This record gives sequence, structure tokens and C-alpha cells, in this order.
Amino acid sequence: MLVLLCPAISIAQRGAALALAKAVGLCEESYAANGNNTQAPCANCKLYLVPLQGQLPHPKLFFLEARSATHCGSGGCTGTVYEKTGQQYTERFSLFGVVDQELSRPQASPPVIVYRHRTSRYDFNGNGLGESVTVWASYTWSAPHKRLLLSDILRIQQDDGSGTNVPLGKWREKLLREWRQDSPWVF
Repeated sequence: MLVLLCPAISIAQRGAALALAKAVGLCEESYAANGNNTQAPCANCKLYLVPLQGQLPHPKLFFLEARSATHCGSGGCTGTVYEKTGQQYTERFSLFGVVDQELSRPQASPPVIVYRHRTSRYDFNGNGLGESVTVWASYTWSAPHKRLLLSDILRIQQDDGSGTNVPLGKWREKLLREWRQDSPWVF
């Protein structure tokens, strides 16, 4: 797994991500003390940073996910959009799951982030039970809304160890409709 989940990573990008993680409080000792982890919370974490407004190393608005034992649980991690006003950072909203990748895009286009979400809410194979699956969903940054908006369901895979993909067909429409209205992953 790459540190920032990008094809080429510079030391400056890693430094900017770590500085921002510290600035928003993700690396404070008190953050680690709330869990069972006794390590410094950013000692071994992998950071995923996407500037949404402004440039590195000091974007005005950015998405940041810290991946470590301190920051994640069995269902995933929390990625948060932060906005800088003056010298303060404010959390705007968060996504729960795991960032899979940022899709390549022309410089002027808004960021697209692919997230993996785990769910067992739906009966994907028609047996009357909810099966545990991983859903790959893409989110596109909307500057007017200042939100990452669900744009597509890319893939659904059973979590039974078989690696079997669930045919998207009706599930893409259903999940897009439901999660655009009330996403269990955005808070």
C-alpha cells in the first residue's frame, strides 16, 4: 500500500499530509489515549490527502484520511473534509470506509475519490439474508455544494473469500438512489 495512494509520491506531499494531520489534531497523544493504542497516533499511519481548494502545502479545503490502528476499526476508517478559516480548521463532513484510489483527472476537473464500503444490509444473492459485501463507490467533489457527492457504484464483491463480483445491474440503480438520498457512509 502506498503512503498517499498515488502513483508517484514526493517527500513534500508526505510532509504536507503529515503537517495537516497534526494541524487538525489527528496526531495528538490524546487521540491515541482514547483507544487502546499506546503508540503515537501518526507514527505508523498511512495518509491519504486530496486538496480540494488551494494548493499544497497549505490548501484552504482538503480531504484527509489517516489509516492506522488508532484511526480505523474493523469496518474502515474515517476520511474528513476540513476547511481552513484564519488559523483554525473546521470539519465539514466525513466519509466512512476505506479510500481505494483517486482517479486520474485533468488539472481543472474536480477530484474523484473511490471508496470501499462494507455492508450487509442487502440480499444480493436472493436467499433472504443480507450478505456481507464490499462496494466500490466513486465520489466527485462539488465546489458549489462543498461536498463529495456519490457519482457511481463501480463494483460489488462478496466478502465470503470467493472474490465473486455481484452483477451491478439493478443494484447500481438501487444503491445510487438510496445512498444519494441518505448515505450511511457520509456524516
